Amino acid sequence: MSSDLRISGASPNSRSESDIRVSYHNTRKIIAASNDLGASSQAQFFSSDRGETWGQSSLPLALADAFHSDPAVDWTSDGTAWSITLGIQGFQVRLRAYRSADGGATWSFDSTPSGGQTNTDREIMWVDHSPGSPFRDQIYATWHAGVPAFVARRTTGAGAAWQAPLQVSGAETTGTAIGGDIKTNSAGDVFVFWPEDGGGQGIHVAKSVDGGASFGTPVTIATLYASHRQVSIPADTVPHRLARVYISGGAYKTASKDLVYAIWTDLSGQPGCTTGQGPGSNVSSACKSRIWFARSADGGATWSSPVKINDQPGKNDQFHSRLCVDETDGRLVVVYNDSAGDPGRLKTDIWMQHSSDDGVTWSPAVKVTSAQTDETVPGAQSFGYGDYLGLSGYAGTYFPCWTDRRSGGPEEIWTRRIVLRKPGHGCTGKISGVIYDHFGDFEGFVLEADHDHDDHHHSEHHYGQHHHERHQPGGHYHGDHHDHGDHHHEDCHRRFYSREKAMAELAHHAWQHRLRVTVYPSDTDPDRPHSITIHQPPAPYPS
Repeated sequence: MSSDLRISGASPNSRSESDIRVSYHNTRKIIAASNDLGASSQAQFFSSDRGETWGQSSLPLALADAFHSDPAVDWTSDGTAWSITLGIQGFQVRLRAYRSADGGATWSFDSTPSGGQTNTDREIMWVDHSPGSPFRDQIYATWHAGVPAFVARRTTGAGAAWQAPLQVSGAETTGTAIGGDIKTNSAGDVFVFWPEDGGGQGIHVAKSVDGGASFGTPVTIATLYASHRQVSIPADTVPHRLARVYISGGAYKTASKDLVYAIWTDLSGQPGCTTGQGPGSNVSSACKSRIWFARSADGGATWSSPVKINDQPGKNDQFHSRLCVDETDGRLVVVYNDSAGDPGRLKTDIWMQHSSDDGVTWSPAVKVTSAQTDETVPGAQSFGYGDYLGLSGYAGTYFPCWTDRRSGGPEEIWTRRIVLRKPGHGCTGKISGVIYDHFGDFEGFVLEADHDHDDHHHSEHHYGQHHHERHQPGGHYHGDHHDHGDHHHEDCHRRFYSREKAMAELAHHAWQHRLRVTVYPSDTDPDRPHSITIHQPPAPYPS
């Protein structure tokens, strides 16, 4: 992983609730957004260098809106960035869609997807990114208006426009359908998910096979333990927002698979923790919150029994989970807040887990953040963590975004690039240069990846990020290419870092003799070489 990075810029205003999306068609470009609790308009963030640096902008208010809330972002394949927000005028709340033609630097109003509704809340959006889908580039949004859940779609082509909202929930939903999600698979099937606030305490999904023109009968995924959409835990209790029982979904389809996934926060389900709102401020309570997961192997028709993906024995609390399905290979990645690093259950970090077997098993949790956040101390904004965080990824590289208060000042939005390689795969090519620190000691090498022989099968070359922070001051580089900032070469030049003597000797030898090699990264650090294989007989090598 790279270093975690503030993307919201320097501001006296607190930020909370965020969404983020990598452009699948140009992975250098990323957009994100959050609430700006000190301003009337939605804060927008953008990067054109794979998240190395970030700019900030905002949505203009439209049609007499007084302020914005609840950010959502995505991209269409023509390079247009999209953002949706709630436009609020007194007690009237509508969905507003915006678009950007310059990667998120400036924004213009597009339309009102919610039509004539004036009581909308907690929307989220998704674009059908699949090249093989008959509905590629259609935009979908889901929200609730009172109890029911609704979906709207923006069609493509010459007559592209937002269509009238459809109600997707029915008699199965008796509690407010707040906190939903919407996703598509490679065939263009649409899945809309929502939980109930109270009522029957169900989590439901409805499917469309005609690009969102109609939806089938909802299917119940699971029944919640929590009796309310707000779970009270020591890290997020009154007077703050409380942890939300929101659902994050995903879908993945190939010739042999038709998978749909759901992940959410709920009580642990252990004795004494099967109903109600959780432990509240009682740090000694045995009741705790956990992240739950369920999967369907038949396109959402039937579902597995829910499981906890990381059921630690301690009294820590997990909340605000977000799921990403990598559309290149089906890998699942989940991030969430967890107070595991604080026995007092008040300070939290962001943690990550992933699955390479369609959610059957999950990796151990890995901490993403390098500093904790405590929203219980004096000076913290009452909005606190908000209701959710963000996550996006493609071809092995993932970007979460979250509310962060490590500074002790206003809440900020941070991210971190996470790179996951396929187990057992390496990167093949020729070593084009050797890196030294300012003392002249070996620090690593640059591999000029041979795309035709890349063992990552069209995904490893996306991992060629530049990690400038790994260089010592005054460090230098010996090799064939010297322009470290040239992002046109990022896809074929990947840096590996090591100070091992044996690795230095192999790298020097392969560089001097222009030998083709495969570099196998470490399982725990994709930028550190575990081993090197030479693919042609070398010249005599000194012992």
